[in-house]
Amino acid sequence: MGNPNSEPDSRPSAATLTPDLKTDIEMWLSHDVTKRNGSLVRIVALGATAARALVETMFLNARESLRQSQLQNALREIGPSAFQPIAQALGRIPAIKTMTDVALLEDLTETLLSLDGRRGAPVAVEQLSKLSAVPIGNRLMAETINNARLRLVVKTAGTCCSPEAVDEVLAYLGDGTTLVPLALIEVLEKCGDRRALTPLLRLFPRQNAASEHSGRQISEAFRAIVKREKLAIDSAAFADCGANEKELAARWFAKK
Repeated sequence: MGNPNSEPDSRPSAATLTPDLKTDIEMWLSHDVTKRNGSLVRIVALGATAARALVETMFLNARESLRQSQLQNALREIGPSAFQPIAQALGRIPAIKTMTDVALLEDLTETLLSLDGRRGAPVAVEQLSKLSAVPIGNRLMAETINNARLRLVVKTAGTCCSPEAVDEVLAYLGDGTTLVPLALIEVLEKCGDRRALTPLLRLFPRQNAASEHSGRQISEAFRAIVKREKLAIDSAAFADCGANEKELAARWFAKK
């Protein structure tokens, strides 16, 4: 998610690059795929050493989203030995000051989660805290942070059902009176708990009116949670439901 309008605010200390590794990274980033010439194989063979250099290159190319994507792909190919260099790099972004910082944090965190969701979840939750702590100075920065935060919440919760990330998903769901992105409902189907049931029942009429597909996803999420939690229609989980919500819940229970 590179952003073209601002400079990186935080960079890791310079990595030691051999001429050959530097050349291979440049070849891998070439727009002409015929010039890549086995560069990725040689990069991957260097493991953590190459990962540190790739992370350094991500900081130096933070404004170029296509290059960032290529660098992320290389880190994923390196695999588990890239985990620690990425986690250390995130530690070098102590606070978010620019939109490029947001982009770097999001790209690095997503890559970390793709390598090992369970180990990466606590690190990802720390990054969400950084985004929440940013004093918002303008509308564009606010939108950038909110969008990045939502994507990371969905990615973190969906990857390993981290309890902290599920709490974040439930916070976005709220009391069910505001439409939410479909991705949040999909995460709740996978790892939501009984706290989501009443908000989902409240949300259904609004979300279904906007999109029948979203409505079906809500009913599927509801059934998945009920099954996972082994609940019955007379459960205390539905104590706060109104008459319409209880009627809807009864219909969904009948279709289980």
